[in-house]
Amino acid sequence: MDYFIEKLQDTKKTKKFTAEFMSISLSLLEENAFYNTPAITWKTSSTNYFFEFDSIPSLIIPDGNLICFSRKDSSVIINTSGVYDFMKEYFYGDKGRVTWSRAGLDPEKTYCEFGEYEVRIKGAAYIVDDVTFYNEYFDTPLKGVLKEKVLANKNAASANFPRFESSNQLLEIKQIFDKVDFSGGFTMSGNKLAGSGTDENPAQLVFYKDGLPFLTAQSKQYVIRPDRINSSKSSITFFLEKDSIFHPDLNLKFENTTRVLSLIKSEEGLSKAPFRNSYHDVDIFVDAIYWNIDDPLLTMGALKGSSNQLAVLESFDFFKKERYRAMMGFQDTHPLISINDFTEESGKEEFHLSELAQYMRISSAQLDQLMINLNNKGFVQFDIDSRQCIVKQKLRNYITASGGNIDYDVLQFTSNTFGKENNAQLNLVNFDLLINGVGRINLSDSQKVVILPSNEQVTLKKGRDFKCGGRVFAGNLEFIGKDYYFSYDSFTLGLNQVDSTRISVDDMESSKDRYGNRTQKKIKNVVEGIRGTLKIDAPNNKSGILAEDYPEYPILTSEIDSYVYYDNKEIQGGVYDKDKFYYQIEPFVIDSLDNFTAGTMKFEGTLVSNIFPDIDEPLLIMDDFSLGFNKKTSGSGLPVYEGKGDFNKDIKLSYEGLQGSGELEFLTSLSSSDKFTFFPDSTKGVTTSFINNESLSGVEVPKTQAAEVDLAYFPLELRLQATVREEPIVFFENEASLVDGSLTLQTNGMIGQGQMNFASAELFSNGFAYERRKILADSSGLKLQDQEKGSIAFRTDNVSADIDFDERLGEFNSNGDETKLELPANQYICYMDRFKWFMDEDKMELASSRTAASDFVIDTDAAKSTSNFFSVSEYQDSLNFLAPKATYDIKNSVITANNVKFIAVADAKISPDSERVIIYKRAKMKTLENAAVLANYVTKYHKIFNANIDIKGRRDYEGSGDYTYVDKTKGQQIIHLDKIEVDTTGQTIAMGNIPEDLAFKLSPNFEYQGSFNLTASTKDLTFKGGAKIVHGCEEIQQNWLKFESEIDPERIFIPVDTSMKSITARK
Repeated sequence: MDYFIEKLQDTKKTKKFTAEFMSISLSLLEENAFYNTPAITWKTSSTNYFFEFDSIPSLIIPDGNLICFSRKDSSVIINTSGVYDFMKEYFYGDKGRVTWSRAGLDPEKTYCEFGEYEVRIKGAAYIVDDVTFYNEYFDTPLKGVLKEKVLANKNAASANFPRFESSNQLLEIKQIFDKVDFSGGFTMSGNKLAGSGTDENPAQLVFYKDGLPFLTAQSKQYVIRPDRINSSKSSITFFLEKDSIFHPDLNLKFENTTRVLSLIKSEEGLSKAPFRNSYHDVDIFVDAIYWNIDDPLLTMGALKGSSNQLAVLESFDFFKKERYRAMMGFQDTHPLISINDFTEESGKEEFHLSELAQYMRISSAQLDQLMINLNNKGFVQFDIDSRQCIVKQKLRNYITASGGNIDYDVLQFTSNTFGKENNAQLNLVNFDLLINGVGRINLSDSQKVVILPSNEQVTLKKGRDFKCGGRVFAGNLEFIGKDYYFSYDSFTLGLNQVDSTRISVDDMESSKDRYGNRTQKKIKNVVEGIRGTLKIDAPNNKSGILAEDYPEYPILTSEIDSYVYYDNKEIQGGVYDKDKFYYQIEPFVIDSLDNFTAGTMKFEGTLVSNIFPDIDEPLLIMDDFSLGFNKKTSGSGLPVYEGKGDFNKDIKLSYEGLQGSGELEFLTSLSSSDKFTFFPDSTKGVTTSFINNESLSGVEVPKTQAAEVDLAYFPLELRLQATVREEPIVFFENEASLVDGSLTLQTNGMIGQGQMNFASAELFSNGFAYERRKILADSSGLKLQDQEKGSIAFRTDNVSADIDFDERLGEFNSNGDETKLELPANQYICYMDRFKWFMDEDKMELASSRTAASDFVIDTDAAKSTSNFFSVSEYQDSLNFLAPKATYDIKNSVITANNVKFIAVADAKISPDSERVIIYKRAKMKTLENAAVLANYVTKYHKIFNANIDIKGRRDYEGSGDYTYVDKTKGQQIIHLDKIEVDTTGQTIAMGNIPEDLAFKLSPNFEYQGSFNLTASTKDLTFKGGAKIVHGCEEIQQNWLKFESEIDPERIFIPVDTSMKSITARK
């Protein structure tokens, strides 16, 4: 009261105080507000308040809620009491409770209680240093600090107040999520639960696998939600047995709904440092790690949705001079050397960045980026916040390695999956790290050992060991396999399953390049089934800097038998089946894989061929750059095909197959060649000599010999085939030769096919059979040569042949009804059943079973079918006749046709005397003497005999002959036809002359002299001359009366007219 009176007595202040008091009183009366401005309002829910004016004017609030309003937001202190100091504008409370209801949380579950506190009323914020916090995460309440602030337009989701910060930074929340524990400080900001910590005591998450801690994550702050937990800056450690995977700065996100933990690098600061993996001894340069904590697999790779799929896993002892030089940039002293010098001079392994800056005489700001880069490459551990640095051993190793004073490696796994899959996948059962997208692994630059993994996958094991398949290049060898195991400590590659090994050697015929190297050639075939070890280099020389001390590396040890197969299609078409034909290599050791030569490479082993007995001969690199050998047989040679033959001399194995130079014996034959090729079922080659000796007993075979033939020996069939090349195969001591085709020698004799030449003959057949002195054929064709002119004298097909060189006789029989024989010199063909050839006489006998038809009609096809000799001269219009027998003089080209009953020419039948017709060259038929002519063949009116006939063609002949004139008394007179020929209509005509002294009579009553004509189609002759009557009256003069008329001998009429004349033209 005294204070109040004092204020009223102070006339200068009375007016202001009175105004404030009246304003407060009015607000209390209207809305229980004891502080009210446009921005902030404080009021109480109590109506039991009262004023005190003792020492200071105060508003006493004995109970109720204290409420602050600010721009549509509010904060409430529940069940509080206290005093409001008007003059200081502070509220001094003695107790209270604050809930998180305005952050959307249950006020009965999330709240804090506290004792004495004070609030500066002019502000919308306050702090209570000592509160007790209750929430559903902890079984017991927490002690800490309450921070409250009323902000404009905040909703429950975005509210960051009230905020509770625990005093204890070592709190634990077991199973904050399933398999996840939390420890550290605790902050509740609005509805956001956060873990918190300090530099000394960071908050920590522990993720469990199989009930044991597997991953710890430390951060100054975690944002905890009911379904997730996040941190923008967290260091993580995976525990792999006694080792770990560590990273100092990652964004951490765990979503309980998916159970996926995401560990992601940012683009700033230390976050770009690699994951330090002490289990596999590699630094892992990836952007993110994802792990479903319920699964036994952890994946490493790019950020989800990122196009960058490149990752690198690098050995702790990796070193490249190029990288070391690049780090120096344009500085005078290499930064690694500067840092190392500082630590040695100061004796400090851990130091503040300012100390190094002072030593290097540059500002700390200038060192920031350098230290971040060195941290990210694993040379130092740098804390950006504290600016403390720790030098790692890698820094000193790099400096020492740059001078060649320490061993190092070049082991690096570069993974590029191009968005198809994760870069790596850690198996949490056995800690195998599967790396994808690895196209190449360099194990040793100095020894040129490189792996190209199959499927671009590698499984990394503890201590930098790894497994993979694929192609391995080691010096001059290339392995292709499915199972390799690399042992880092011993620096070896276990070759557990190698499909093939290919060798390369210098091509000594190539020119050297500027570095003195020659072009390398790959050996054409490969070694299969190697299992053993590749020693890359000495274990203490992974870098290769001590190469002069270990010249024997790389070293290949093959521990079991391996094999070389010859079943490639390029080798004789792939005939060598790998199950039956292979070279078995004994276990071996080869050193200096990067510099051996073709001459020094050798494998001990055995050729298993199923052709020869097993051959023990070292396997070498051949001139054709294949694996093979050359072997000389002993004097007795080697059996082939289980004794079905013998081979003597040299054997060669190469990419051309199994070959030999020497002699092959089979039955009665001996074949020599510079190059036999031995196949599993046959032997083939071009001979230099082929001889078959005749057999005098048992199965007969002839003597044959040749120089070059294509030889094929088939042991399973006991058959040897010799095929003619440029020179013929000679038979019967040069009496015959096979000029085209082949012969086959087998246990039951010798057969052949092709063309046989002997004497003047060419014999063709697909099925010759040879006896000691005979050639036989079921079906053949024959040509006989005119030896003087070199033209074909005789030709036929489809006949069986039996040629006897002792008898000098060839017998041939038609395989059909008859066989066509061609006689080109005579321009004739004929059809015969059989014929004989008398080789020494150069003659042939021809025979047919045909007989002449009595009703032969020349102009019908049926008539032609009875003939067997046909002229093919273009001038003879297919003149033909039947001759069942004939002979042929090959030397003179003369056909003698026998048993020729007649020859049909034009309208006549001409019958040769003694039934013989002789035909010379060019179809010239010898003049038929004493022949008979019947004309025509239809009417048969006229018969001419004693005729000399020249047949010119099927429709033409000429000649002369005798004709019998028969009068009505059957008296016969012979008259001569001076000329017989064929007219333009194709009928026979003839003419003759009857002299007076012939005393010819047309009948007993008429004499005749003059000419006469014969026309085949007319029965009677036509007479043109003179006739006189025969009488006994001497008084009557007998004159020859001239006439011309056909005369019928049965009824003679001499035409007489009014102007009769004598043959002397007198009336």
